Amino acid sequence: MVPPMISRRLVLAVLLLCRFGVGWKADIRADSNRDGRVDIDGNTDLADKDEWSDLAGALFLANIGDTDGRCSQIALSGDRLSDEALAACNDASDDIQRSPGYMALIRTVPIQGLEDGAWANVQVTEEISRKNVRLFRQEQDEWIITTNDYKFNASELEAGLNLGIDARDTRRPSGWDGRAQVHLHVQNELEVQVDDVYLRVAPILTSHHLMDVSEVLTANVNDSKAQIKFVSDLRDILNDPNLKKPLWLFNHSDDVWAQDFVEPAYTSMPGSEGPITLEVMIRSSQGSRTAGRQVFEYLRKTGRGAVYSTGGTRNEIDSMGNLETIPPYSFKDKSFPAGRIIEGSHAKSYPSYPHVYDYMKAQEFQEPLVLDTDWLAVGHVDEIVQFLPANTPYGWALYIADLRAGIKILEDAKEQHGDTPAFSRLNDTYTREGLGDVPGLTIAELLTDKLISATKDLLRNSTPS
Repeated sequence: MVPPMISRRLVLAVLLLCRFGVGWKADIRADSNRDGRVDIDGNTDLADKDEWSDLAGALFLANIGDTDGRCSQIALSGDRLSDEALAACNDASDDIQRSPGYMALIRTVPIQGLEDGAWANVQVTEEISRKNVRLFRQEQDEWIITTNDYKFNASELEAGLNLGIDARDTRRPSGWDGRAQVHLHVQNELEVQVDDVYLRVAPILTSHHLMDVSEVLTANVNDSKAQIKFVSDLRDILNDPNLKKPLWLFNHSDDVWAQDFVEPAYTSMPGSEGPITLEVMIRSSQGSRTAGRQVFEYLRKTGRGAVYSTGGTRNEIDSMGNLETIPPYSFKDKSFPAGRIIEGSHAKSYPSYPHVYDYMKAQEFQEPLVLDTDWLAVGHVDEIVQFLPANTPYGWALYIADLRAGIKILEDAKEQHGDTPAFSRLNDTYTREGLGDVPGLTIAELLTDKLISATKDLLRNSTPS
């Protein structure tokens, strides 16, 4: 047993060494200033090492793609996976690094003059962060998973450590918020030095209409004449030599509303040659919409992942057609450089926000704006607003469905065309979607419909904004 006096002296010696410094220093760094590189020669990454803000502090990615279709093969063979198990498989769901290009780099400044027995740990602190974060060390051309208790030796510390970090999951509204503190502990005989660098998982951001189109997605339903014609017309448009964009079809479901069961998004971090971006398909939180499973079964690949948030219902508030994105803008003291989410609420029918609202709010970058859409038959925000490129100071314009103008068009047409059918679309197979037959009303009859009449009364008693 060590005598108490000697034990106290050892503790005091260690404290004094840590307080007043030794001839070497533990120094771990990431791309904290977000210029796409880790600076271990200068000091450009020092000021923001302990930052977790929107504008500073190192970012890393949820590495949730499906390189070489490993998870798709699992999903499409054997027993049918649950929605949760389907979403849980991705490139980061085990300890093998399949996509090193989507890791963020972490480096240590080389330490000279260490004793042969010196060692170090690099640890991800806090249990919830450790569970959701993968840390790798580089050994020649391989990236090896590294645990909190792995010991680096003196020669490795003298050369400087090359590490990589990625995440198994995205930010979530309940659970992990994407923060990770990486702690370096260096032991050189009785000398101890520690250092930390702070990182956070980049948010999932929804796409807006000013962004370039890379691929077009739609449903392919063989027993719907209207959808068959739509797909044919869309293919002709995309084959135009001036456009030439690929078309991807959801072939394995009778759900025609691709807009409602998937929302394209992305996540990115700075890289040495420009942003490193991973596409992310957000599946609607409607488990009964089985077409949404295809974002995991077929759409994922290298550079593209998918997420699913359970807990929603089949009611229309949770459809992705109830989520749109305002392109980038600023207003007063608020700025939305990646755009802003806009969603619809059904306050009377369902006294809550859409289920995906909490997930998108947890990303903390596109603060959702909520409109009342309870007065609509289906209740999706995309029925009344859209954002399109335009020659304006912002580069886009807001298009709003004008009820007054729509009713006026019908009223102006009534005098000469009152007996004309109000709906030109023919009946099709949409009855299986729960929408019923196309109403066989004339323009005059439509204007006397109780819903139109109630709308006219509502507009008559309201002031245009």
